[in-house]
Amino acid sequence: MSPLSRLDDSPSPPLRFHHPHDVSSRRAADDDMMERKSSHRKRNSSPDSIGTVIVPLPLPPSPPQQRGSYHTRRNNIPLPPIFSLLRRSQRSLSFAHGSSYAGPRPVGKDGNPLKSCLSKTKQGRVDPKVSFSHVSIREYSRVVGDNPCVCCGPPLSLGWKFNKRGRTDIDTFEAIKTQSSLANGRQCLRLSANERERLLLDIGGSSHSQIMKGSMQANYDNKLRWQSFDKLGGENHYKSIGPRERVLIMKESARRKFDRACKGTSSLKEQQDLWDMAQEVTLTKLKRHTTV
Repeated sequence: MSPLSRLDDSPSPPLRFHHPHDVSSRRAADDDMMERKSSHRKRNSSPDSIGTVIVPLPLPPSPPQQRGSYHTRRNNIPLPPIFSLLRRSQRSLSFAHGSSYAGPRPVGKDGNPLKSCLSKTKQGRVDPKVSFSHVSIREYSRVVGDNPCVCCGPPLSLGWKFNKRGRTDIDTFEAIKTQSSLANGRQCLRLSANERERLLLDIGGSSHSQIMKGSMQANYDNKLRWQSFDKLGGENHYKSIGPRERVLIMKESARRKFDRACKGTSSLKEQQDLWDMAQEVTLTKLKRHTTV
């Protein structure tokens, strides 16, 4: 019988299988294989040695890989705290979005069902209409104004004092307003100088000196207005601006901008200051009127 047909009766060292991802077990398996190869070589070199056939066995299937880096899986090192916190926040968000409440629908104090803050449904549009049922009427006092459009006499304006007439139903108010408009028609409610003076004296309670001062100021402002018309080409041609008028407008605009730059104010701030000054002047006039 040939030596190749005989099987070796001597017991061979058993094969040990280890986890493929464990480095130490791999090294131990490699050492075992090297020992077996060296022992087989010694047996084959001797005249009485019998040849052995080494059949490689398949490795056991590796377990499913977990998510993460190779070093984390191999050494079983826990993730840093920042990554664990991020994972927890992502899980909580996904759970909050994907969870559904199977119990009874919560109800508020008024009996209406509560709406979830996670719901994506849009609220209904609110009707922009406004309705009124009553009207409160105030009658303001008449004082000397500063409008230069009057031809002669003092101009009229509304003061800060007022008298309340109470509340009126909106339907009644509209009916009275319609009747008065039909009775008067489209008349121009222009008052003469004598009528304005009588209103200021009887109803407004203004003095003769205030009426005289208001009339003189209105005449002075009216003259300044006509001078501006003359600079723009006269009453009939003030709309057609020529090169001379353009230069005047540019000079005036540059002067205003220079004043604002020096004072450190803007156009809106300048307008607000003008309104504040006008209110202060009106309040001082009102205080003088009350003291007199």
